[in-house]
Amino acid sequence: MSYRLFGAETSAYSTKMRSYLKYKAFAFDWVPRTSETEDELKRLSRFSSSSVSD
Repeated sequence: MSYRLFGAETSAYSTKMRSYLKYKAFAFDWVPRTSETEDELKRLSRFSSSSVSD
């Protein structure tokens, strides 16, 4: 099973999650959270997601 991690380089939580997944040898793709990937994140996420511009 492969995972997709949406996050920002400037987010402490995102970089911590990425480090943890690498440490535990999980297969995952790092997807930078940008305006281009926001629609995909909203479609896949079970949680409400709002951008900074909202």
